Amino acid sequence: MTWFYYIVAAGLGLIWGSFFNVVIYRTPRDEGLGHRSRCPECGYTIRWYDNIPLLSFAWLRGRCRNCGRPISWTYPLVEASTALLFALCYWWSINVVPGLLGIEPGRPFVPEVIIGILLVSVGVVVAVVDVRHGIVPDRVVFPGMVLILGAVLGLAFYREEPVRIASSLGLAFGSSAFFAAVSIAYGAVRMKGREPLKPSDYSMAAPEEGRPAERSPGESVVSVGTAWVMLGIGVVFLAGALSLAIPLYQHDSYGTAVSIVVGLAGGFLLLAAGLLIDALTAGEDLDDVEEVPTGMGMGDVKLLFFTGLALGYFNWALIVVELLVASVLGLVVGLLVMGLKRKEAIPFGPFLAAGAVVALFWGQQLIDLVTKLYR
Repeated sequence: MTWFYYIVAAGLGLIWGSFFNVVIYRTPRDEGLGHRSRCPECGYTIRWYDNIPLLSFAWLRGRCRNCGRPISWTYPLVEASTALLFALCYWWSINVVPGLLGIEPGRPFVPEVIIGILLVSVGVVVAVVDVRHGIVPDRVVFPGMVLILGAVLGLAFYREEPVRIASSLGLAFGSSAFFAAVSIAYGAVRMKGREPLKPSDYSMAAPEEGRPAERSPGESVVSVGTAWVMLGIGVVFLAGALSLAIPLYQHDSYGTAVSIVVGLAGGFLLLAAGLLIDALTAGEDLDDVEEVPTGMGMGDVKLLFFTGLALGYFNWALIVVELLVASVLGLVVGLLVMGLKRKEAIPFGPFLAAGAVVALFWGQQLIDLVTKLYR
């Protein structure tokens, strides 16, 4: 009967994936979620039979029934990805979570699957919105924080392990607060002596749909050399934190302190990686331009706080996996963009989301491998 639960999970993923497409399209445009979907080209109201996940797209051959304009491939990809991720969440809940929590395996349902579903749901929406519009929407992340915190509190008391609340909060605050503090401080230093921002300096207009936000050459926050130095410091910082943390791995009494220390180190590494990506793709130092720098947004901080809440419930070390995966993916893409000589800002949200998903599903296996090598 296990296959039945996988089918149910994938089916729910298809349904929610269809809804996520609505959120992805309307949230950046400040549109409500209540009214019926329409074709963005001709305004035709989409009927229910043209809105069946995957099937309608295939039946209509990827075109609007009324005007015949092509339908973005984003819609079926989001639906299929969400279905796959929901099925993976179920697999993870019955095969990985029992080992993380020290409970008896073989149960057909483990309530911690709620945390997994929330994490991948927010991750999918944020990743697509960030790629298309260059923002991490508060209307998605903030409700996600509330829901994930409620799940952490409820499940921790259900398991009679309130220490998991401290670990979750410690990891979230440690990583995101350090990232935010350094970003703000560095931005203040770089903006010192510049003219105050005027209302005309801000633009709420979203970039053209389907393309990431562009910027002018030279709009980097730091030089490439400085970013490489910061990345090296971040690696040393994280390695030092882990060398102290791994021996305390089994001591619950040190859980919160270890979470904060590793979160601080990981946050610095993530910041350094992001600045390096920013410098590589901008091409020049900020000193040579007169524009207001963009750098990395505070949306990444909020997303990191959200993922820290989710991963911290299980193991503080999972955040390390997330940060390393996000940094590596970001650097690889940054180098590819630099090789193509394209001047486009690379959103970091998708890398954070991907790192969180990898950490959730396979992070513990990677951690166990590293600890065995360490011993």
